[in-house]
Amino acid sequence: MKEFLKKELYSFRAVAAILARWLLLAVPAGLVCGAVGTAFHLAVEHVTEWRAEHIWLLWLLPVAGLAIVALYKVTGCEGMGTNNVIRAVHSGESVSPLLVPAIFFGTVLTHLCGGSAGREGAALQMGGSIGYNIAKLFRFSDHDRRTATACGMAAFFSALFGTPLSATLFGIMVEDVGLAFSVAFVPGFAAALIAYGVSLACGISPTHFELTAPALSIDSTLLVAVLGVACALVARAFCWLLHTMEHEMPRRLPNPWVRAVVGGVAVVALSYLMGVGRYNGAGMGVITAAVEQGQPAPAGRLLSAKAAVRARVPGQGLSASHLKDTMKRIYWTK
Repeated sequence: MKEFLKKELYSFRAVAAILARWLLLAVPAGLVCGAVGTAFHLAVEHVTEWRAEHIWLLWLLPVAGLAIVALYKVTGCEGMGTNNVIRAVHSGESVSPLLVPAIFFGTVLTHLCGGSAGREGAALQMGGSIGYNIAKLFRFSDHDRRTATACGMAAFFSALFGTPLSATLFGIMVEDVGLAFSVAFVPGFAAALIAYGVSLACGISPTHFELTAPALSIDSTLLVAVLGVACALVARAFCWLLHTMEHEMPRRLPNPWVRAVVGGVAVVALSYLMGVGRYNGAGMGVITAAVEQGQPAPAGRLLSAKAAVRARVPGQGLSASHLKDTMKRIYWTK
């Protein structure tokens, strides 16, 4: 009986130590990612509204490109992206804390001047950097730093999009195609919930749409199947376009300063050709109009315009901040 109690006590202490370690990681990661994620959300929201009121800001996009190139050079984050954060989970590669301000201000400046950039990649990069450096600050082991990186990604994603569970699953799955970093689920979910609570406390409500699902029938099932195939084909073509632009632009224009100006001018020209404001920024206006108002953009025009504008961004040196690295890893993995 005494031996049994000793074993149980030992097991309890071991579990309590693990729980304490994960809470020591999840609480600060959730609080910091929640605060920075909320600030990032508000900044992008405000500059997007400002750009909509002052269309002339689009003409400053080439200048913004130069500023972002300078920012990345000053912070030493030139060439860093989502893949660096993913490698931190894979192999414990160090992630610079300066990646956070570089991505933050670079993405906000891109949105301010009309560059086509998302927030998903920014969430992974900033969250991963915050998580890794918090674990480094607390002198966590190499393996725990990898876990902390995934936790930071989940927390920042949750603060931005208001989806703690989805953010956690995304954070532990995005680091490797077909695999899940399951050891990070509990601390990642805890950090995501804390970050979500911070964003709610600051008045950030999750984006949601009220939809009525159509009745299940053979026709609706076939339409969904066709939609899935069409989305896969478009995603494949888009990844190819990103891959080509990212490699061809530096080869043809090796000077990053020149590339930023040329790319910025190209995006401005495409914006006026396809419709100023409609395809710039994150593109939430197009989604909202289609889902809530039933006013979808013409398919061919939407695909060509958004793909062209967004593909120019990573090639020209602006802060793309979308999941181009992850998408390419998925579609180019054999």
